[in-house]
Amino acid sequence: MKREKWLDIARGIVMIMVILGHIGSFLIGKGFGGKSMSIYFMLTSAIKIPGFFAISGYLFNDKGGNVIKFLKNKIIKILVPYFSLGAVNMFLNIIITWKHVGKWSPWMTKYACKYVTKFFLGKNLWFIPCLFTVEIIFFVVKKITKSNLVLMGILSAILCAAGYMWSVPEVYRPWRVDTALMCIWFVYIGYFVRNISKFREFVLSKKAVALFTIMYSLLCIISYTKYGFSNLDINRAVYYSFKLCMIMIVVGIMFLFSIGKLINSNRILEFIGQNTLAYFILHTFFFKFTVFILEKISILRLLKNTFLNATMVTIITLIIMVPVLLIINRYFPIVVGKYRRQVK
Repeated sequence: MKREKWLDIARGIVMIMVILGHIGSFLIGKGFGGKSMSIYFMLTSAIKIPGFFAISGYLFNDKGGNVIKFLKNKIIKILVPYFSLGAVNMFLNIIITWKHVGKWSPWMTKYACKYVTKFFLGKNLWFIPCLFTVEIIFFVVKKITKSNLVLMGILSAILCAAGYMWSVPEVYRPWRVDTALMCIWFVYIGYFVRNISKFREFVLSKKAVALFTIMYSLLCIISYTKYGFSNLDINRAVYYSFKLCMIMIVVGIMFLFSIGKLINSNRILEFIGQNTLAYFILHTFFFKFTVFILEKISILRLLKNTFLNATMVTIITLIIMVPVLLIINRYFPIVVGKYRRQVK
């Protein structure tokens, strides 16, 4: 399948959304006001993570139904980055906590052991093991329905409902199996768009941008009117209204696709989109380092708005990670799920 730049752009957009959200939550935890971030979460929570899964569905390749080839591909592209860069991320975050505490103590030993356990159970960096689980389940769905789009849709909806009923807020199943079942529906949406040519042409047209912008805006107004600044959280299985959230997610995915196609070409967003796994795994360490430096030089307190602070930290984080990602892509591509070294 030929690489489509707009998909990298869409991935880049949602990656920025995710990083900004994580930074905003971190700043709130440090005592910054949260109202501006509450608005941000309400507006973007139906797009961020569902958008990633929908893009995966659009790009889904079952390797001709060959189980061995499919598993090998997913292990290289998802599990290798998770266990390699994830281990680096885990080490760095333990070091940061150690330095913050000031000395190694029994508490630090307990903290480190708990952190490692969470990592292998798929709680830390949850999206990546969940994505792997989702891809495996969707492969099975496609296989047993013999690629029939209608049957795939019915089975995906059933699995989504089962995942919702099984999931419990703040309870984390190993490798996020319950969350993965729910996210099958988002993967199916992306797969459906790719395989229904007339619908794909409409979603990727300019007129679709206006339509989905209006629809998503109206849904956000309805959400705010009924539930205030509530946001759905797939990671924690929090849905203020499951039906409304699912509608917002579907429209949000269409909005993301149409915006990505409208932009069509942007080197910065494309770079971020092509390195989403590395950004997702490593950004926590880099933004914590950035916040630490900005606090030392008293920059963060100059801006009264948490969203503006989060935006500033996000931009700096994205920039300072570029040299690291360029080195990884050139010399260690396997750790970001790529088969070959990049050469000039």
